[in-house]
Amino acid sequence: MQRHSIDISLQGELVSGVMDLVANSKNKRKTAIYHERRGLVEECVLTEFNEKGDTYYGLFNGITNYLTHHTGSEDSVMDNIAGNSSDISKNAVQLIIKHMKENQCLN
Repeated sequence: MQRHSIDISLQGELVSGVMDLVANSKNKRKTAIYHERRGLVEECVLTEFNEKGDTYYGLFNGITNYLTHHTGSEDSVMDNIAGNSSDISKNAVQLIIKHMKENQCLN
C-alpha cells in the first residue's frame, strides 16, 4: 500500500469513490452538511497525501483521520470499532483493495 502511487486528483475515480462513502458527490441535492463533510474529508485526505505520499496508504489514512477526528461522534473509538465509522472504513478498504487488484498491485 505504501509503495504504489495513485492518481490523487480529488475527482479521480478511486479517491472520489472513497470520499463518497462520507459525502456522496453523486447525490442530486447537496446540502450544507454534504459540503461541510466533503470539505473536511478532502482536507484530511490531502493532508495525509502530503505526509504519507500519494499512495493507497495515504488515502486510507485520510479517511481514518476524518472518521476519528471529524465525525462529531461522542465516542469515536467505539464508533470506529463497531459503528458507522467502522462500516465506512471496511468499505474504503474494499474499494482500495479492488483498485489494487485491478492495477496488479495485489494478486
